[in-house]
Amino acid sequence: MLEITFPSPDIAVLSGRLDGGGAVSFDTRLLPLAPRPSPLFLDFRQVTFLSSAGIRSLLQLEKKLRAGGAHLILAALQPQVAQSLEISGLLAQFAVAGTLDEALALQRDASSAAASETPLPFAGHAATAHRLPAPSAQLIAWNPAPDGSDAASAAASLLPATLSELPLALGQGGFGSSREEALDSFGAFLAAGSTVILAPNGSGQPDYLQSTQPEAVSFYVSSALCVRGRPAVFLRVDAEGMSFGEFAAALPAWTARFLETPVPHLAFILYAPVLHNHGSHPEDALALGFAMADPGTRPPLLAQFRPGDWSAVSPSVQLLADAIRLDGHLPSDARDPEALLAETLDPERFLGVAALRPETRIGPASVWIYLPEEFRPAAETRLKIELEGDLVFPDEWDLITRRIYSDASRVVLTRMSGGYSATTMRADSIDAEGRRMIPTVLKISTLPLANAEVSAYHQHVKKFILNNSTVIMGHASQGSWAGLRYNFVGVNGPGSTLSWFSDHYARRTPEELAPIVDAVFGQVLWPWYGQTKRETLRPFEQHAPATRFFPDIPGEAKRVLGISPDAPLLRCDELGRDLPNPFHFLLHEFPKLRSWARPWYSSITHGDLNLNNILIDEKENIYVIDFSETGPRNALSDFARIEPVITLQATRLDNERDMADLLIFLEGLVSVSPLKDDPPLRYAGDDPMVEKAWRMLCQLRRYARKTVGGDDQPLFYWLPLLEWTIPCVYFVQLSPLRKRLWVYSAALLCEQIQACLKTCGQRNTP
Repeated sequence: MLEITFPSPDIAVLSGRLDGGGAVSFDTRLLPLAPRPSPLFLDFRQVTFLSSAGIRSLLQLEKKLRAGGAHLILAALQPQVAQSLEISGLLAQFAVAGTLDEALALQRDASSAAASETPLPFAGHAATAHRLPAPSAQLIAWNPAPDGSDAASAAASLLPATLSELPLALGQGGFGSSREEALDSFGAFLAAGSTVILAPNGSGQPDYLQSTQPEAVSFYVSSALCVRGRPAVFLRVDAEGMSFGEFAAALPAWTARFLETPVPHLAFILYAPVLHNHGSHPEDALALGFAMADPGTRPPLLAQFRPGDWSAVSPSVQLLADAIRLDGHLPSDARDPEALLAETLDPERFLGVAALRPETRIGPASVWIYLPEEFRPAAETRLKIELEGDLVFPDEWDLITRRIYSDASRVVLTRMSGGYSATTMRADSIDAEGRRMIPTVLKISTLPLANAEVSAYHQHVKKFILNNSTVIMGHASQGSWAGLRYNFVGVNGPGSTLSWFSDHYARRTPEELAPIVDAVFGQVLWPWYGQTKRETLRPFEQHAPATRFFPDIPGEAKRVLGISPDAPLLRCDELGRDLPNPFHFLLHEFPKLRSWARPWYSSITHGDLNLNNILIDEKENIYVIDFSETGPRNALSDFARIEPVITLQATRLDNERDMADLLIFLEGLVSVSPLKDDPPLRYAGDDPMVEKAWRMLCQLRRYARKTVGGDDQPLFYWLPLLEWTIPCVYFVQLSPLRKRLWVYSAALLCEQIQACLKTCGQRNTP
């Protein structure tokens, strides 16, 4: 229920819920008050809820008030109400004050400013103007493209930019995810507020990009002029019948008279109906222009633009201007340029981008005049991205970095690691005030992987293991790439001494490693593994190793090792017997078993837990990273993922003797159920890493047993172990001899899997 009282004709106090029912009362009581000449104040102190229906009523009232030259002022918004407007992207549509007294004070200031309007004829036409408070403006020049007609030079001249870097700008550019794509849409553009509209060369169909997040809108710029800041003068001129050339020629001198100061250069926004030809219907236009009163003293930055870019509209004044052609009507009062842009830049109204010709006729106009105090090249105003070493940095990565580090003026990127799917960099950044910010990590990967990591982080990481993981501080995407901004983990942040668990594993004794294993699996990740859910799983579908990373394991085995997937058996001379051919099993048996289902335990799992995804700081604190594969899965997946790392990769394999010894060791590991007993240590060699692997493996399997409460279904351990063993043919860091070891290990696992299937049966019933 919504109650409305009126302490004065200009103030309405609302109390209750502005929802669907409240909107009916709102419309009945308040809409009849518009149009009106003065603003209407709404006191929201006692409004507890705002729905979309209520927001619609607010927009309707605001529109009716603007039609009469007034506007709506919202005062004392409660946090939940302000949040509703912010989420809808409409908070900026309204004038907002913290309290009713502040709102009234703002209006008094505005009324005082309006009262100071000065009538001053403009080129023989009636006009009024007033000074705007705190004017300040910069003129930013994006260097024009070098002369040259070939596509390669044209593409190279294009600069990737975001709309937030061009708040009010006109120039030449194009849309696309690359320079080459941008050339296909190349043409004149005009950027205003949160919109950029483009007129591609050779096409009459305009195109546009629009967003409530200008930093997320990107396009490619060849040359442009941009004005940034606040206007100095607001002008209303009855320009009926005036040509645009007359307007532009008179504007610098008129502004100088009004301000009583020389005006050699200015920028302006013009909002007016235009008539391109006699007898045609007028169109609304929103124009952005730059005028020079004395071309002979052109600033160096403006001199970079070719003479053909400028039009001479009088013997002394030169002009650079474009307009967005609009289908619609002007508001009767458009004092605020930001409000104007928000109201008028409706994509349904766009007719195109067109240069206003000197002979084009204009009607009653609203004009904002900016006086640039400084002229700067775009390179000085943009984020400076510096690359250390041999980093290759595509345009998409450039745009991603600009979005993620929009709070910085400079960022230095140094490669930390790079692999198949991601490049990780240290980012040292400085803010706009020259202050050094804490170093962070920038990770750029393919879009699907980054999206999966962001989703996994929010769903599975920050709710359970936040204190022992990295924190996503920002993310952005462009084309097929995406970037994530992470904090540095460690007790001392970027000053911490961090090392991989793999480093600790290589140099520390089993007794020293045991507490680390307990910390990782029994503490840090136990909020995942200790909360299992029993449900029906399809293990052969879930653990099928033929993923996006390993598209054709049987084919690769034949190419790399000469093992045909058509042969059901594989001879192992070291063990003196035939083993199941794992590639035959993968190619011929896995498809038959995809629908095979059984009840089992699922939990959140990391999905790619290896010794390099676990970090340890100088205080022995544990941190887990890289969550692109994290999600609900067979609860034993992570334990099985670690096993081949320590048994097959971290052990010595220099010759055939080592091979024979390791195969006896591996045969012992699969001789008992991993969910029932510790395996025997069968090893005749002298590599101490084997015993270390065995002791850690026993520890891991005990945690696996604890995770599933002692339920003995070894198939659900052997399958994820096979999943991470059989793709060995794709592991380029493995020698041919070590790949053979991995293959035999996979064969031993297939032997156990076949035995499990015979024991439990292959019927597809839970």
